Amino acid sequence: MVCEGRNTEPHYFAALRGIYPNTLMDIDIIPGAGVPQTIATKSIELALQREHQAKNGDSFEERDQIWAVFDRDAHPNFDDAVNRCENKGVRVARSNPCFEVWLILHYEDYNRPDNRHQAQKHFSTLCLGYDRRGAKTLNFSDLIKSAGAACSRAATQLLNREQEGNSFGPPSTTVHELISELDRLKNPPKNQDTPMTKTVHDFTMKTISGEEQSLGDYSGKALLIVNVASACGLTPQYEGLEALQKDYGGKGFAVLGFPCNQFGAQEPGTEAEIATFCETSFGVTFPMFSKVEVNGEGAAPLYAHL
Repeated sequence: MVCEGRNTEPHYFAALRGIYPNTLMDIDIIPGAGVPQTIATKSIELALQREHQAKNGDSFEERDQIWAVFDRDAHPNFDDAVNRCENKGVRVARSNPCFEVWLILHYEDYNRPDNRHQAQKHFSTLCLGYDRRGAKTLNFSDLIKSAGAACSRAATQLLNREQEGNSFGPPSTTVHELISELDRLKNPPKNQDTPMTKTVHDFTMKTISGEEQSLGDYSGKALLIVNVASACGLTPQYEGLEALQKDYGGKGFAVLGFPCNQFGAQEPGTEAEIATFCETSFGVTFPMFSKVEVNGEGAAPLYAHL
């Protein structure tokens, strides 16, 4: 991780390291890297360095991820810094206007369009040990226990901004995508003989074309997992689901469709027939998976987990 701040962000992620003791994962923090453009440059250099090391046979370097962590604030080249990172395979955990937006979400929902100073002031009312001037080091060990709730609030917050027509407007953050990725790495997909794991990202499902698809590939996205049927009175739901996918598919959201024949035998076709129906009748572009059972003794492990 290449962090913008010298205090708040590095100390938060240092505390976070303690709840991810997996020895195959390390969190490198490079604090005080500067403004977004400088952070982008440092992150890209680090990514290129790792790529070179991977080519020399270091398999661990090949699986490294580089994350840039910086704020929207009033930086004029913010969007360019984000694009530079993403074009070079560097993931970005960004906040608007500042990192404190992410911290506030550990306590409560937050949708007031505050500036940086207002957001920091609000966080100081929630966390009494916080000093926005950076004169004190905050102990984040208790705060990070609420990181899961913060992830859910952050995903909802982004959708709220989209619905307002203000994509990534204040307040917004994508730090939850970084946390979700850490969760995925902490709990990698198991083989079929391993007991069911704790999150949807641990499951591998068969696509409607018969290929194996890890749901870990959707880590960091808000997922709408829905069972569907082609001969059902609710079949027009495909139109609404496709509209959701088109509106939010590139903005941290995905619809995952699972055909099911359990209810009134309303999905009797083959996977090929279902795929053709969805494409020709409703222009479905969201991911579709093979038929599953969603309840009872034969329920797919994913739905049993849900």
